[in-house]
Order: sequence, then C-alpha cells, then structure tokens
Amino acid sequence: MPRMSINTKYKELVFCSLFFISFIFGQNAPPSLFADDSQAFCPGNSIVIAPGFTISDPDDTGVVSFSAQISSGYQVNLDKLELDTTPYASIGSVSWSFSEGKLTLTGVGGAEMLYTELQDAVRAIIFTTTAATVENEKVFSLTIGDANYLLSTNNFYEFVSDLGITWNAAKAAAAGRTYYGRPGYLATFTSQEEADFAGKQASGAGWIGGSDAAAEGTWKWVTGPEAGTTFWNGGVGGSSPNFAFWNSGEPNNQGNEHYAHITAPGVGVAGSWNDLSNAGGTSGNYQPKGYVVEYGIPSDPPISIVATSSIYIPEITDAGLDCSDTLPVITLLGEATVTLEIGTTYTDAGATALDNYDGDITDTIVIVNNVDSAVVGSYVVTYNVSDANGSAAEEVTRTVNVVDINIGIEGTVFIGSFED
Repeated sequence: MPRMSINTKYKELVFCSLFFISFIFGQNAPPSLFADDSQAFCPGNSIVIAPGFTISDPDDTGVVSFSAQISSGYQVNLDKLELDTTPYASIGSVSWSFSEGKLTLTGVGGAEMLYTELQDAVRAIIFTTTAATVENEKVFSLTIGDANYLLSTNNFYEFVSDLGITWNAAKAAAAGRTYYGRPGYLATFTSQEEADFAGKQASGAGWIGGSDAAAEGTWKWVTGPEAGTTFWNGGVGGSSPNFAFWNSGEPNNQGNEHYAHITAPGVGVAGSWNDLSNAGGTSGNYQPKGYVVEYGIPSDPPISIVATSSIYIPEITDAGLDCSDTLPVITLLGEATVTLEIGTTYTDAGATALDNYDGDITDTIVIVNNVDSAVVGSYVVTYNVSDANGSAAEEVTRTVNVVDINIGIEGTVFIGSFED
C-alpha cells in the first residue's frame, strides 16, 4: 500500500474535523416549552390558561406556528380560547377551531413569530365557557407545529387530508411519516378520551389502524405498539374485550368491509367508527377524506416541544369559594439593575402584568419612577397593580444606578473606559 504524505494526512484530518464540526453544529435543536400551571376555575369567569409558560431555544429566535388546544375535558361549541394579538407585532393571525378546540397562532405573512413575543402571548391566552355544567378538569396542550398532543397517552395525532386514499396506501403513508423523531402509524384508540380527542376533535374523518381482514369478525389493531391486539369480536351486536367505539349498526361488513374508518361529521355518533372496504366509497360520506396518524411509542424519549397546563373546579367548602385568591403577577421587562451614565436620558423598559381572571392588565400597572439622570445616585423604580377584585400583586422593583464615568456613585475613581 502506498504511504500517505504528511500533507495528505493533514488535509484529511482537517476535512474530517470540519465535517464533524459542521455535523454537530448543523443539528437544529427543537425549542423547549414549559408550563405547570394548575389553577382553580370559577364558572362564569374567564381565566388565563398558562401564566407561567416559558419557551427557550438555543439556536433559533422564533417559530412559524404555535397552537393551544383543550386536549381533555373539551365541551364542543361551548368552550373557547381567545387572544388579543394587538401587542405582539410578529404574530400575524390567530384562528379558533370549534371542532378541534384549538387556537392556532401564525407569523406575519408566513414569517416567524419571535419567541419573546410568543411567550408573552401564550401567557395571555384566555379560556371562557358558556357551559351550564363545566367539566371538573380541563387540560391545555401548548405545542409547536400542527399535530395535536394528548397528555394521557403522551402521543401526538395528526389528520392528513388525502381524498380517496385507500386503507393500504394510508397505512404505508402513515408509517413513512415522523414527527420530531417519533415514528408515525395509523392511529389506534384504546380509550374513550383518546377516541374523542383524535377522532371527534380531528380536523377531518379518515382511516385508522383497525382491520378484520385476517379473520372475519375478529377486529385487531394492526399498526403501532397495539398491533395484534383484538378490540372487537363479531359484527353488529358483538363485544369488545377492552375498548371500541363503533357507530350505531357497525361493523356491518357490507361488501367486504374489513378496515376501520372514523365516520364523517354528521353521520351518527361524532368521532365513532364504521367499517369500509379498502377503497371505500367513490363520493359522499363514505369516501375516505384522509387518515389519522399517531406519533409515539412507549420507549420514546421525552420531547420538549409540548407543555401542558390545567384548570379545575374546586370543591366548595362551607366558607364558599373565593375566586380572587390568586394574585396578579408582574413580570419585569429588561434588567433588574441598570447602570446609566450621568446626563443620559433614562427610558424605562416597563413590565407586564397578568391576572388569572382579568388576563393581561399591563395597562393598569402603576409605575413610580423618580430617576434623575442629572444627579449621581441609586434610584428605585417601583411597579404595582391590582386586579378587578382589588387583589394586589407583589411589588416589583428595578434599581437604576446613575454614575459619573470618572467618579462613580460613592466617589470611587474609575480607571479605564466605562461600559454599560
């Protein structure tokens, strides 16, 4: 074998090093979302759903789309999420889907929303309901992208529109999809909550991963981690060893119907299932409109692109329920300590204020600012606010040090240049 010159070895070493560095730094880390709010809710009021929400990203400054969804306890056409986007310049539009229980935020003209603005916006999203009897608990999923997240399964669900697609083609297409590294498969439902969320709250009706093609009348999940699990025995009037959600009069096996499909809206029980042939109908309610993909298996590592919060109806004690127990929260914008050169105009960065019932009450913050930039000294700016019930937030302060670049606050002589 011919010997390599030192120069050739050096070039290859440099090339490999550059390739490795490019690979490492070329990986785009997903954003990390966090929320753990669990708040008492008084029916008849509104409430912000995630006052403690945060978002961070080591290599990006924004995202194109974001959604907040009522993923558990949703009461269709009665519950609603709302957001006033006026204070957030990079948020172009906000849309509410009653069928999905989902609020979607997008950037201006398809551009990214700034994380700094998005974080403040999510903290200001308000929940309201007109339901006479409110579910005891509601869970909100906050996530990047289009897929819907269900906390109880730790999985994501997505309806993919594809008019007329066959079940076999949908099965293959779902298996070819991934979501932030999680493999996709035709959805399998093992509880009423999951069936409601991924069926009733899906944006369309389509194929799921059930079939009795192997043995007539023995319906099994044939995709995902539940593959091989029997969920129904028999036809109309059969029984389930665990969970099934057939529409009335289903499965009826009319014309070699061996594949499970979520019924079209308005056909029987919302989100329930019917059996169809591999191709389904050529038009109308029984023509496949697409398929539902589920992302996630038990061995998946935790994923940071989703956060959840919740509200609950507390038990009323003899003393009654005080809806004003939670105090508003003031969040300082900018640094808590600012150094200012004497003679320089001071412009305060301000603060924001959120209340769990009144929402964004930033406009009512009382700021006391006695900074005199013409006089060396240390000044304290105070921020206070109260909600509509008179509950006052904990006072927040900012320290502003006005200094002379040659002398300093206490007469100390500065050596070298002055920097903020």
